Amino acid sequence: MGEGADRSSDPTVRSGVDSAGIVLWRTSESSVEILLAHPGGPFWARKTEHAWAVPKGEFAPDEETPADAARREVEEELGIRIGGELTPLPSFRAGKKRLHLFARQLG
Repeated sequence: MGEGADRSSDPTVRSGVDSAGIVLWRTSESSVEILLAHPGGPFWARKTEHAWAVPKGEFAPDEETPADAARREVEEELGIRIGGELTPLPSFRAGKKRLHLFARQLG
């Protein structure tokens, strides 16, 4: 294909990025608590507002399932292994990303 050609119908070109993560939650005596993570690196060093999110990251759908990717991302970002059953949440698009999220209650 030449430069500037329309590649939207080319099956080898991904139209976006897939990202997977887990919404980790627990109940306390009076509320529900949701674990949020702050991205690292120099870009996020002094940014705290609007920078919090569930632990998630990109994956290649032809290499791992969304659930496997979500577990891997949580382990990489938080250092904890999430076992047990994950509850799938509806996937959705956010910009060019397709987010695949799962829920899991902690302790």
